[in-house]
Amino acid sequence: MASPFLHDAELPRLWSMLRVLVDLTIAWANHHGYDETTAEGVRHEAICLNAERYTRLVDIYRGLLGQDTLDRPITLKTVIDQLMLPCEVFKSYDPAWLDDADFEALTLWLGRRFFREPRISLDGVRDVDAWRDRLRSDHIYLSCSSGTSGSLSFIPRDPVAFYALRANGPCSFHRELPKGVAGIEDLACLVLGWKGSATGIQGAATGLANAARRSHFLFQEQIRAEDLRQSWRRSSPAELARAHEDAMTFVRGAAAAALPVLIFGTPFELKRACASAVDSGRRVDLPAGSLVVTGGGWKGEQGISRSDLLDHVERAFGVSAHDVVDAYSTTESNTVLLTCAEGRYHVPPLVEPVVLDDVLERVEGDDASGILGLLDPFAVSYPGFLVTGDRVRLVRHPCPCGLSGPTIVGPIERSSAAEPKGCAGALASVTG
Repeated sequence: MASPFLHDAELPRLWSMLRVLVDLTIAWANHHGYDETTAEGVRHEAICLNAERYTRLVDIYRGLLGQDTLDRPITLKTVIDQLMLPCEVFKSYDPAWLDDADFEALTLWLGRRFFREPRISLDGVRDVDAWRDRLRSDHIYLSCSSGTSGSLSFIPRDPVAFYALRANGPCSFHRELPKGVAGIEDLACLVLGWKGSATGIQGAATGLANAARRSHFLFQEQIRAEDLRQSWRRSSPAELARAHEDAMTFVRGAAAAALPVLIFGTPFELKRACASAVDSGRRVDLPAGSLVVTGGGWKGEQGISRSDLLDHVERAFGVSAHDVVDAYSTTESNTVLLTCAEGRYHVPPLVEPVVLDDVLERVEGDDASGILGLLDPFAVSYPGFLVTGDRVRLVRHPCPCGLSGPTIVGPIERSSAAEPKGCAGALASVTG
């Protein structure tokens, strides 16, 4: 059987560009030998090559461009003006298909958002998790996320995009590490969540855990996509208490070995872990160089602010605000934006950010406010030119932290016209 990486002639060429972008991003993150002009050129070329592939291979792109445009090379301007889609494209199926277990219809719908038709048997497929397993046998890795409506988004990735989902976070990690620590591979990683990759948050967490020297997940079982859809509550108070006790045992072991710890979780799970540590008398001061990384959940989280969370983290783990990092991403993207010590979200060279107004026209300038759009060249197998629905202020002036490139200043807020995303909220609902 042919390699799943080689579904079309351009993919080897595109893969080589993506590897260059990864190498340049590592140089960027480490403030060493980064060439911004080269990165921009490679990124734009990869985006335009993806656009040509989308218009030929991805069914929903057919008809977006006129024949006169198709006869010419696609430019970055064409991509921004004509080929960006809302994230809702990944949840535009008929909800009755899920209720009726009509996975034949769902598979046909998914195939229109993938660069080839899925080649799977649907015999015996009765729920989302069985469907995901069957798709995986055809080298299609399905991520899910849920908004407040409860409708799941389904994002299909081939092996290249799935690898990027798990690897791009660690390679763009730009926070300064202590002397003697070369990278995440020298840290212990506590993930305040489940194993697996059903959601974008889980995929990022798995990437961090795989890169770390030691790792521990708060919940040892894998969450099922059906759990997200139906919001089942799975963990009793006793189970949660044991999970937090085991997590603190892992943290204490790392601290005893003088191994810096990276704690990753949603604001909801982090606040709960901090409260458990303090209330049970199991608080511990983490070794120098430790970091706490939050991901997702701010826009939908009730009863918690960043200042409130920072206070919890300092009391539970002795980690100051300087060493608490927030990560912004979407399940549809393969890139994570991390805050620096100045509190800005840095856009790594892996992805091209754009700002759009309410009618989705590009807002020009080095200091632009509006709806965030992301052009992701690593989305080689599914639509990666997406309008997030999040409002931001994007600036291209140098950041005081010394890291180059565009940054998001201030809070990231959900547009009033867009559904609040609930990936982190959905995860919270199944933990009790």
